[in-house]
Amino acid sequence: MKGLPSLGHSRLSFERAVGLIVYVDVEANYELSQIAPTLLWRDRTDKGKWQESLRDLATALGKSDKADAVIQQYETRIADVKTDFADVVTTHPKLLLLGANSLGEGFLVVNPDSYLGELLSKIGFQLISPPPAALDSANPLMSMESLPP
Repeated sequence: MKGLPSLGHSRLSFERAVGLIVYVDVEANYELSQIAPTLLWRDRTDKGKWQESLRDLATALGKSDKADAVIQQYETRIADVKTDFADVVTTHPKLLLLGANSLGEGFLVVNPDSYLGELLSKIGFQLISPPPAALDSANPLMSMESLPP
């Protein structure tokens, strides 16, 4: 990334700007910080990261007291869903979770160390990996043809 496209930021004035940037280089981060205080999160989909990101965001918005309440509500809902899904989890405890941006591009395996893996594990599912024959070490994407019938 070679900086930001011209935003005309000399004419802009913000109290706060919040957004999600998957990758940003040092130059772009500097440009963003000239417009408004900037929050950037790395590895945002890792297990436990959403809570950290939420706390950072709440602090930036002057609502740090709200973050822990939201996290507690989440934990309470997980406990409720775990109870609601107990029969399903008992019958089908193993779960292969795949994600895709487009069906033609293939599927990524969602692992237990991601936020989705963490969520489903808390409900009681055991996330599994596809058979090694279905994976290509050079390409992390699985094709539809490699999925079992």
